[in-house]
Amino acid sequence: MLETLVTQFLNTETIVQKNSGRRKTMSSRNHKVLFVEDEPVYQSAFQQFVLNENLGYEVEFADSVVESLQILRSHSFDIVISDFLLSDGTATDLLANVHDAPVIVVTGAGDEIIASKIMKAGAADYLVKTVDQSHLNKLPPLIDRVIEDYSIKREDLRVQREMEESHRLLVSVFGQLRIGILMVDPNGCVTHASDTFRKFIGFSGKVGEETSWTKVCPWEPKAIEHIQRCLDSSTRRVGDRFITTFLGVNDQRVSVEIDIREDPRGGPGKVLYFYDVTEVHSLRELLMEKAQFHDLVGKSEAMQQVFQLVREVSAVDWPCLVEGETGTGKELVARAIHFEGSRKKGPFIPVNCAGLTDSLLTSQLFGHKRGAFTGAVSDHSGLFEAADRGSIFLDEI
Repeated sequence: MLETLVTQFLNTETIVQKNSGRRKTMSSRNHKVLFVEDEPVYQSAFQQFVLNENLGYEVEFADSVVESLQILRSHSFDIVISDFLLSDGTATDLLANVHDAPVIVVTGAGDEIIASKIMKAGAADYLVKTVDQSHLNKLPPLIDRVIEDYSIKREDLRVQREMEESHRLLVSVFGQLRIGILMVDPNGCVTHASDTFRKFIGFSGKVGEETSWTKVCPWEPKAIEHIQRCLDSSTRRVGDRFITTFLGVNDQRVSVEIDIREDPRGGPGKVLYFYDVTEVHSLRELLMEKAQFHDLVGKSEAMQQVFQLVREVSAVDWPCLVEGETGTGKELVARAIHFEGSRKKGPFIPVNCAGLTDSLLTSQLFGHKRGAFTGAVSDHSGLFEAADRGSIFLDEI
């Protein structure tokens, strides 16, 4: 599903370009034409030409700028053909107010400056008028071409608007999903960086043709090495998805899960997906911190009470009795008390009292001097002395 969305996201320009190259076969029949001319003789000549050539145009006439605009407000036309000089203005006045149909302007012979002016004003094309009306023979193919080009242009604009709207929607979707996208070519240069990705890393610069992804991504060396290894691989491998943490905007720690895949359009590049897991990662760390206390692990209410009791006991320098069945973790609690308290820099000595013999108990715990008893050939330090400034744990007392 994600790759489908990304493919649609990346193919916007391609679809528009393909649509731009499309051409239609336009019929010269049934065109609705507004013919603007203030000379009745030229109006009659055009009407007769349409009849003689059996063109099938549906023609309406106007003899001024004002009248033509009034007609255009209440009727739609496929094309407007206007003389340049009219009784109340020029064709440029008409061009400034016609937005729903292409306009062909007819000019006098030798008016190249005027022709340039009307084309800049928005005319679809122009035609030089002749005294013998022979210029009318050029009108049918010109009308067909202009209407066809205008129709294609309008369709392209419609498709462009739809694709832009689709693009904005997809950008919004990726933003809501907190998914950043970074595309790189086979050379490791960035070809696309989504807005969400830029927000992740606080990147506001431009992505050039030779911008390496390593200059854009503020990852630690280990993460960069891992990503580069995945990018160099010819096929996507299981395990390419991993989490890295970095300092983002305002030095806020951001955790992202990175997924590296092939270009869904079949290109040679790679697509890196960045999922914002900062909140999840923070909660997981908080949970681990809460569930793990030294070597003790547990998140139940009972274990939390044990953790709190250890904190309270370790705050005082006093002997402590730890009770519990065999195997319940008494030594772990004793270690936690030791390493949580002020004696943590000292040794922690666990002693299994069940393994001490009655005859040697005192000597092993407290030590002895040479000659204190038969066999005492040298001084011996006891376990209590070994635990000096630390803690001794007497188990199985």
